[in-house]
Amino acid sequence: MAEKLVPLVGSVPTNRHQADGSVDPHERIEVTIKLRRKVQTGLPTLDEFVAGQRAAGMTRAELAERYGAAQEDIGKVHDWAVQSGLSVSRVEPGSRQIHVVGSADAMSRAFGVELGRYLHARTRTHFRCPKSDIHVPQSLASIITGVFGLNDMPVVVHHGVRVGRRAAASSNPKTQFPGSFYPNEVAKLYNFPQTDGAGQRVAILEFGGGFDQSVLAAYFTNNIGLQTPPVVNGISVLGQPIKVDQDVTGEVYLDIEIVGAMAPKATIDVYFAPWTGEGYLNAIEQAVHNDDYAAVSISYGIDEDLRGSAGDPGWPMLNKNLDEAFQDAVAVGIPVFVSSGDQGSSSLRGVLSDQQTEITVYSNTAHAGYPATSPYVTAVGGTMLYANNGAVSEEVVWNELGAVQQGQFYGETEKLQNGKYYLGGAGGGGVSDRYKTMPSYQSGAGIALHSANGAGASGRCVPDVAGNSGSSTGYLVSQPPGSNPSVAPVGGTSAAAPMWAALMACVRESLAQAFNGSVPVFFFNDFVYANGTTAAFRDIVGGRDFTYTSDGEQVAGAFIPIGNNRSTEASGYSAQKGYDLCTGWGSPNGAELLKQLETWLKQQPATSKQRPAG
Repeated sequence: MAEKLVPLVGSVPTNRHQADGSVDPHERIEVTIKLRRKVQTGLPTLDEFVAGQRAAGMTRAELAERYGAAQEDIGKVHDWAVQSGLSVSRVEPGSRQIHVVGSADAMSRAFGVELGRYLHARTRTHFRCPKSDIHVPQSLASIITGVFGLNDMPVVVHHGVRVGRRAAASSNPKTQFPGSFYPNEVAKLYNFPQTDGAGQRVAILEFGGGFDQSVLAAYFTNNIGLQTPPVVNGISVLGQPIKVDQDVTGEVYLDIEIVGAMAPKATIDVYFAPWTGEGYLNAIEQAVHNDDYAAVSISYGIDEDLRGSAGDPGWPMLNKNLDEAFQDAVAVGIPVFVSSGDQGSSSLRGVLSDQQTEITVYSNTAHAGYPATSPYVTAVGGTMLYANNGAVSEEVVWNELGAVQQGQFYGETEKLQNGKYYLGGAGGGGVSDRYKTMPSYQSGAGIALHSANGAGASGRCVPDVAGNSGSSTGYLVSQPPGSNPSVAPVGGTSAAAPMWAALMACVRESLAQAFNGSVPVFFFNDFVYANGTTAAFRDIVGGRDFTYTSDGEQVAGAFIPIGNNRSTEASGYSAQKGYDLCTGWGSPNGAELLKQLETWLKQQPATSKQRPAG
């Protein structure tokens, strides 16, 4: 008699996208099964972590051995999968993964589901998804913590590649796009340490696209002036093709070229994963368990309120397992920098009915983006940076939104709709509606800000830090093939996250000397909030007005004393002296940050482990 199947907690599927047929029963599907840890003792739970508990520093090997999957659990799940007609393609005890492969028909029987085909509203792509809860055998219900891959819905969006306003044609990008910067110029304005990331590695997560080594080499040689381009490695996750395309490659070039120009001696590992929950989880876990990275940069996320039956399939299950992956990163001392989003306080993006123009969707309530809201990561907000004679002349809150518009667009979860929206973008920020307890590193620093959605509503606040993100003050980077010009300015908080990752590569190179080749394991946010009022950060308060012409041309207006990121009826958030929900503690003063960090680390209680500084 077959064993009873029970529903897997948090696996409820979507019901808000258009049904579009059935799944071919012979379709080949690969699924990632996540298992429980051997033990939890010594690795704080989410509640314990938010309350201030930290794991003793450990190496990646110790993390895998102590907190990976038990061989007994692996054996039980392996045997069940084989008995169910599935093939086990890979077992990863350290990251607690078992990968199984089989036909759609076999998967349906094994997990007790019927698979349907749907049309995604905003991206207009087709995806596969269970029509009911995923089920597992009762004897394995306490062992299996997640099943990913039965649905392949695009659950994340990149935080917008925004090309700046075009000036008169010129062979010199600096002339053609006044106000824009090469990444190394921003590094100088942010006073990066006099190091270049030698001996360090940085991980970048991408979801689609690819890169052309000859394009990178030409950019670093001709535009940045490097004699030797940085080493860039493409790493495929779940067999994702690494292929240059028009849609996503611009984001790839942005991330790589910012890190490479700011930390030219660092090795850059670029993880390319499918644009799905399974891909997102695997990319993070593969990076965390692969190397002792100076930092991980993620420019992709999603409005944290789009979960479960309200939006994305199995979001609570994915949310839990992603947080555990970030928990692993903290345990081994790898900082994860995540862009806070480009839609201001609404956090909602869309595309006009022309399928070309990306917009910020006007929202009745404020939203924050995940995984920026995860207490385990460092959320990066946006500023607009202005310079004169090689020095910062102004730096203000990034908000290039014009007046509210009315028209048809595709939103995150609905069909074509008529509603309000903005052209342009603004830095994401706000108070989480999902992580309702403010982390101790924020409450201990005296942060007492509340959500715009309700009087007294508190929780995890974002962002933590910020950096240059405006399209009108964008980074001059390579564009996808066939673009004219081939180098143009790009903004968004997707640019600020790799900037911080590059800074950490330079910082860790310097720390290696102070700590004899090894650096204590620490959580970066603990340092940030303990030192937010010091010279390590430039406090950002002001803003600037923007309007748009009838043909969509951006027009910069006057600087204003107080900036904001409002894109909602609930008003959004305004900047203030000190920490705020627009730019966190502000942008970096790199050399001073290094000085403060070294001093702070030497004052911390000794951890059980240090990890190599390179």
